[in-house]
Amino acid sequence: MPAILTLQSGAALARSSNLIGAAPAGTRDAHGDAICLDTSTAFPLSGSNKYDLQDPGFATVNVIPDAEYYPLGSGRSADPMTADAFCELGGSNQYHDAGWHQIDLPANGIIVSANALNSVSGNVDILINYLS
Repeated sequence: MPAILTLQSGAALARSSNLIGAAPAGTRDAHGDAICLDTSTAFPLSGSNKYDLQDPGFATVNVIPDAEYYPLGSGRSADPMTADAFCELGGSNQYHDAGWHQIDLPANGIIVSANALNSVSGNVDILINYLS
C-alpha cells in the first residue's frame, strides 16, 4: 500500500544534504565576525539563493571581521562598505583596527550562519580562512 510520509525536522533533511543558503544581512558568528562562503566552487540552484556543495562536498569559507571596509589607499576618505557587501563584491579592501589591515576576497561570496555550516559539516570538507 502506498504511503506519504512527512519529515518533521527540517534540520534532519539539511544534515542529509550538501545544500547551504545565504543568511540575512548582518548575521555574525559568536565572535562577531562575518562568515563568507566563497561560491566559486558551489553550484547555485536555479531560482533560489541556495548552493549545492556537491558530493563529496567541499567549501571555502572566509571569516572576516565585522568592520567598515574602504578601498586600498583611500583611508577613510571614501564611502565605507559593510562586511556583507565586501563578501559579495570581493576585491582588495582595508579596514582600521589599531592600524590598517588589507583583506583580499574573491567576488560573489554569500554570508552564511555558523548553524548552516554545522548542518553540512559531517558531509562537507570545509576550508576556513580566518582573515584579519
